[in-house]
Amino acid sequence: MREFTRTCRANTIMPSDFKVQNATFRIIFSLNNCMLESMLEHQKMVLSGVEDHSQLFRKELLKSLSWLDDKEQLSLEKWVRKNYYHLHSKTIDEVFRGNPPEAS
Repeated sequence: MREFTRTCRANTIMPSDFKVQNATFRIIFSLNNCMLESMLEHQKMVLSGVEDHSQLFRKELLKSLSWLDDKEQLSLEKWVRKNYYHLHSKTIDEVFRGNPPEAS
């Protein structure tokens, strides 16, 4: 640690700066992994929160499609049709271009 401290001070970087940067890197890396695994679930939660507002529902549904890959989009389409078609049928049909989800 002392050697590192000397090296950092010679480069005008404090050891505490390194720790913060390193911790920040770990946090960002962890968040990226979590985001990759749970973006679909996050978007489901967001859509559930705006189900009573048709314009927000449409906006969030479109945003969801821009963030998800093809497999996740299909999964989201099935979920949206199952849970919200009775409330937002026109929006869902327009967003998904009237294509029913494939049977699994």
